[in-house]
Amino acid sequence: MSGFRSFREVGSLGQELSAGHSAVVGRNGSGKSNLFEAIEFALLSPRFYSLRASERQKLLSDDAQVVSAFVEVVLSNGSRRVPVESDEVVVRRSIGLKKDEFFVNRKRVTKKEVEGLLEHAGFCCAAPYYIVQQGKVNALCGMRDAERLEVLKEVGGAGAYEARRAEALKQLESTEGDAGAVASAIASIEERLGELEGEKTELQAYDVLDRRFRALSYALHDARARRATAELEELQKEPDISAVWVSKQKAEERVAACGARLEEARRAKARLCERRAEADEAKAKLLTREARLGAELADLEGRVSRDRRCRGRLKRELRAATAAFEEARAEARSVSSRRRALLAAIGEEEAPREEGYRGGGKEEEEEARRRLEAHRAEAERLSEERRDLVSRRAEASTRARRARLEVEELEEEAGKARAARRHAIHGVRRLAPPAVAAGLGALDEILEAHPELSSECRGPLVCSLRLADDKYGAAVEAAAGAQLWHVVVDTDEAAAAIASELERKHGRLTFLPSNRLRPPAPAQILEDDVVALAPAALDEIDEEVRLAVSLVLGDKLLARDLEAATKHSARLRLDAVTLDGDEVSRSGAIRGGATRRSPLAAASRLRDAEAVLEEVTARLAALRDANHSEEALRVEAALADADARRAAARDAAREARRDVDRLAAARRALEARVLDPPQEPDDEPVVVADDRSAAEAELASLDDRAARLRAAMIRAAEFRDRLSARLLGGRSDEEEDNDDDDDDDDDDDDFAVAADERLQRTADIRTELGAVSRELEEVPATQQDDEEEAAVAAASRDLDEARAEETAVDDQIAAHSRRAEHAATRAAALAAERDENVRKMRLVGTLPASELEGIAHLSEDDLRARLDRCAEERGQFDHVNKKALDQYVAFADQRRRLVERNEDLDAAKAAVGSLVKDLDRRKDETVLDTFEIVKRHFADVFAHLEPDGSADLVLQLENNEPKGVAINVKFPDSPHAVPMASLSGGQKALVSLALIFAIQRADPAPFYLLDEVDAALDASHRARLAALVHHLADDTQIITTTFSRELVDVATAHFGISARNGLSSVEPISKQNALAFVCANETAAAAAAA
Repeated sequence: MSGFRSFREVGSLGQELSAGHSAVVGRNGSGKSNLFEAIEFALLSPRFYSLRASERQKLLSDDAQVVSAFVEVVLSNGSRRVPVESDEVVVRRSIGLKKDEFFVNRKRVTKKEVEGLLEHAGFCCAAPYYIVQQGKVNALCGMRDAERLEVLKEVGGAGAYEARRAEALKQLESTEGDAGAVASAIASIEERLGELEGEKTELQAYDVLDRRFRALSYALHDARARRATAELEELQKEPDISAVWVSKQKAEERVAACGARLEEARRAKARLCERRAEADEAKAKLLTREARLGAELADLEGRVSRDRRCRGRLKRELRAATAAFEEARAEARSVSSRRRALLAAIGEEEAPREEGYRGGGKEEEEEARRRLEAHRAEAERLSEERRDLVSRRAEASTRARRARLEVEELEEEAGKARAARRHAIHGVRRLAPPAVAAGLGALDEILEAHPELSSECRGPLVCSLRLADDKYGAAVEAAAGAQLWHVVVDTDEAAAAIASELERKHGRLTFLPSNRLRPPAPAQILEDDVVALAPAALDEIDEEVRLAVSLVLGDKLLARDLEAATKHSARLRLDAVTLDGDEVSRSGAIRGGATRRSPLAAASRLRDAEAVLEEVTARLAALRDANHSEEALRVEAALADADARRAAARDAAREARRDVDRLAAARRALEARVLDPPQEPDDEPVVVADDRSAAEAELASLDDRAARLRAAMIRAAEFRDRLSARLLGGRSDEEEDNDDDDDDDDDDDDFAVAADERLQRTADIRTELGAVSRELEEVPATQQDDEEEAAVAAASRDLDEARAEETAVDDQIAAHSRRAEHAATRAAALAAERDENVRKMRLVGTLPASELEGIAHLSEDDLRARLDRCAEERGQFDHVNKKALDQYVAFADQRRRLVERNEDLDAAKAAVGSLVKDLDRRKDETVLDTFEIVKRHFADVFAHLEPDGSADLVLQLENNEPKGVAINVKFPDSPHAVPMASLSGGQKALVSLALIFAIQRADPAPFYLLDEVDAALDASHRARLAALVHHLADDTQIITTTFSRELVDVATAHFGISARNGLSSVEPISKQNALAFVCANETAAAAAAA
């Protein structure tokens, strides 16, 4: 138990309780009586059968924390006396301030069920003498004889007979009242039947006229209904205008198609106009550039022509000057050779020194010329590179212009794709509930404002489902239901963040966080007419939404038809759907019906629009990545770089030319020094006089000649230099000039370096002119404008024709609508007339065919005339009770039923009277049988308690009816038997105990609870009582509370109850401790009495 009275918590005592006699000891107020009351409480003792809230409050522990309590009793059920299939029956009663509950073997049951189980176990809830409290012995001592008889009646079960007898008497009283009412009703009905007998003759004549009137009415209404039906059939033969509506639909489609073509032609024309304007502007720029380049080219060609003429003249003069210079130089060389020979005698050192000067200068000059040639070759290569870059720039410009046109077309396609996507999104959300549609709109705004959430949000589930075939759409939509609009996210954190933002906006969404989903395991289906829905209906499932799809559709079945769905859904405990969208839940409910719009189809259209937009966007991005404009800019930059490098090469060539000139001047100076050597020093060796004088004379002659030659060489060199300077202003492109003599190569090189820039510019201008000409050829012709104008005009004419055709069809439909409206009005009137006559025919009712044979062929006028005459004749019987016959039949039938009811009531009264008599007899027999059994057991028990005495029960009768039970007792100290009133208190207690044990033997129970029943007995009688209890414990379980050592001594199990701070506790103790407690208590009681 827990929380009951003074016990806060008591564990199981089942192991310590003895199957025989268990004794419980404890001080007064420790809670011994509360232990017994707990058992009474659990076993529905009368004092605890029904408890109010205040009474339940008193049973709870005084601890403020206790708001409920329970007591649990475990009954052994090895013999299966209690109809429960277990060896133990656990009965538990739990109470609180607002509850009173019962449990059997941990299952909640009703009070009546517990009461029935206890009755089967042998506990008499009406008179529970298996529990003997302290006051029950004293109550039996003071009972009167009549009260003692009532106790025996309760023990024998006479109360059940008396309850049934009272119920039977109540039923008999009700039956007698019903019989009186029935008799009164029968008398009233017979009086009314006598009155109706006189009205039947007039009623029969009226009935004949009434049948004729009804037949005429039926025939008249039938004729009118047939006439209205015939006219309706004629109206329904109006020409069918379905063909006109088909023509209207075709006309509308043609108008829409022509309008689309016209709009497309206008857009194409607008695009062409824009491109034409751009082309005209580009053409104007190209023409201007072409004119400027042509003028510059003409100027350069003139200058080149002049350079050619001047160069020819100058080259001739240069060759003549060079020939004179070379002739003088050859003669100078001859003089120099002779002079060296003459000077050989004077000093050999002059020749090596001269050769050193001449050799070193010549090598440096040759190196300078090689550098000049290298720089010229580099300049030529860079010129070729520049011409290639100019051509590439023209091609890049053309590609850039074409790319711009393609970008414009793709941007227009992207605009159409975005519009289609917006329309598809609107179509999807239009099918969602209003709150969900608003939430999806707010979701787009949230994801746009928080890009970090976009990667974790997968959108509504309906947009992630791809059907393997369109035929599965209705099944998937029916299975998913409202869950189609749940939003799938990766984590619950993302769902919480979106929900937090959604609180500040409109709409409502439900989220499916993948990290929190635990879908059920897929069912193993081995049937032919049913399969798992998700694998069969869905084509591809993205990994990001796989858990959500498994949660929503994983436990759904797809059945072949409704019959298969119903069968397998009940067997597998799973929801099933059919291809038509009919759903059978596992509980057996069937849902279905047609739907006009499909969310999955709308979501498929949205995916298609997004795919088209993605494709167009990818193509646009790829075209923009190509970026031909940037390519043109890169070519321009490369061209500028090539120009810079070419200018640098030219500058290097000029510098090399100056080095060559400088070295040539140095060479000429050296040659002059050779021809005019310095004076010999004074310390040279002396030659032979006669040879020296002859040599010196010849040497002086040679010196004069060398001086003249030197002067001529200087003049020739200066003239040649002036010609070379003039040749620097022009250049010839003719290749035959390269075949000149080797002596002219130096002059040609000087001229090439000077004229290179002018000729290169001429070539560049020609290249640019070629590119400009190609671009002008690519500019679209104006002929396409005329074609687009013609296309617009043709589309406009087609649209006007289609609209005219649509107008004509509309006129036909309007005319037919007016005719149809008039016909519909007439048809409605005819249908109303027909329905009214049919309704009146139903009111007339069904008539025999014989009554309609003679009038079915008559016209409406004849029928109307006959009907009027019949109505006039029938009017003479207006005073007749038209329901007389029905009333007579009804009253006769009612009288018959009442007579039968009266007979039934008489039979019921007899049966109830017989039952009352039988109950009285059986009750008397039960009381007498119980009395005899208790009387026998009473004498036997008293003999055990008082071997030298005797006791007897005497049944008191009055008019042969039991009125009471008297007790006659003879003790050893009395000479004869005396009544209870003459006995002492201890003797009365002994007699009451004998009666209690006799009652227990007459109505045995599974166990007994005796609470201090030996308190009023002396030591000798307590010893006999202990012996009796010990004897009874051999066959049944007994629990006693006592302060005497006799009962403690014979007990086989002992328990001690103690109290501390108002809370009781019960513990098993040894026999010695129990006896010690009892002895101490007796000593304390004796000391208190002294």
